[in-house]
Amino acid sequence: MRIKENESIKPYSSMKVGGIAKKIYFPESIEEIAQVLNEDKDVIVLGNCTNVLIPDGDLKKTFMFLRDNFSEISIKDDIITAQAGARLRALSQFALSNKKTGFEFLDGIPGSVGGAIYMNAGAYGGEIKNIIKSVKAIKDNKIKIYNRDEIVFKKRFSTFQESGEIILEADFFTESGNYDEIFAVINDLNGRRRDKQPLNFPSCGSVFKRPKAGYASQMIDEAGLKGLKIGGAMVSEKHAGFIINYDNATFEDVTQLIDKVQDIIYEKYGVKLELEIRVLR
Repeated sequence: MRIKENESIKPYSSMKVGGIAKKIYFPESIEEIAQVLNEDKDVIVLGNCTNVLIPDGDLKKTFMFLRDNFSEISIKDDIITAQAGARLRALSQFALSNKKTGFEFLDGIPGSVGGAIYMNAGAYGGEIKNIIKSVKAIKDNKIKIYNRDEIVFKKRFSTFQESGEIILEADFFTESGNYDEIFAVINDLNGRRRDKQPLNFPSCGSVFKRPKAGYASQMIDEAGLKGLKIGGAMVSEKHAGFIINYDNATFEDVTQLIDKVQDIIYEKYGVKLELEIRVLR
């Protein structure tokens, strides 16, 4: 297991912000994950950090990353198994190579399997809950396997946000399909993403949850907030639901801009925008 001390979080963050971690663990097996959890009860477990904002400065905190170090994907009896650190694009491409459909919507989502299950990630009408067969998780040195019907999923929510369990891996149902047709769907969805999203700048993706009525990005756009800046953070001019790091933004730049957008939208529409991203303090 690799261990890094006094390591900057910034290179691991999709927003490219974050301070110095006291220690970062990179386990490569369930046994090593259990070892870390047993030795450090306060360790913060993260995946590809695509939906998380982490403060700057000396964090004085220990992290465990489940990323490429814990990312095996396999298939047996038409069930795909993926470890928590597997990237969603890798899962989608693995399904494609095995002529399995239903995973196409995951291809352009930059997160990992564990993070996607944690927040019930979705795009273009698909949600990860719809293809899950079971999830293996750990807490207090006890490993448990949950069948799909034992897990509560809602819009950008799963039971794991409240249980304190760490997602280890998941099994996914598959359906056989035609390679060329699956490939075409992936290309179409990725093309739409490139057209609509500011993929050339660091970001955490869509910042706000969809309100009960309307769309957060539409409200932000109609309020004239595209291009609004604080420090190096800016509301994307391409997609109002994204806040981008366009010029060496700090954690404070991003969080202050989030607060300002929320305040303006509440004043204009009476809607309190809720965060889709996770902000560590």
